[in-house]
Amino acid sequence: MKVVITGISSYTASFLIPLLESDGDISEILGIDVIEPRSTSSKIRFVKKDIRDKGLVNCFEGYDAILHFAFIVVPPLPGRQELYSVNIDGSNNVFDCAIQAGLKKIVYSSSSIVYGAFPDNPVPITEEHPIRLMPKRFYYNETKYYVAEYLDDLKKKHRDVRIANLRP
Repeated sequence: MKVVITGISSYTASFLIPLLESDGDISEILGIDVIEPRSTSSKIRFVKKDIRDKGLVNCFEGYDAILHFAFIVVPPLPGRQELYSVNIDGSNNVFDCAIQAGLKKIVYSSSSIVYGAFPDNPVPITEEHPIRLMPKRFYYNETKYYVAEYLDDLKKKHRDVRIANLRP
């Protein structure tokens, strides 16, 4: 299997790379990021690209699955417009390019923040609980929420693509 990882230089990806390297079923990893990864491997082919680049579709051709980790989370944060552009538009572009390129598996690293921080949230919170925007704008809730909505729409339109929305 050939796998794409966006945000290959991210903290999360750094833990996943050794697992993928040791997996005999994984023959190649395409790493996409604007920063070169610290980890190297004979399986990794790195391409320096912004996730908003429509040309990602060409990079994704011939791959089987994508793990989308690219997301601006921690300071220093860029301005609001850039933050939303990368996190929302970039994520949506990654998913669109993956589908156009014929990938049949999409894994998105989301967050439980999509449920919002509300006192009436059940404990434990489950997938059946609706995602909600917090009344006071908080970029992390907002951007993860809008990407989750987009991904839910894609699930309905592309039932042949397996989409996993992880919400730790």
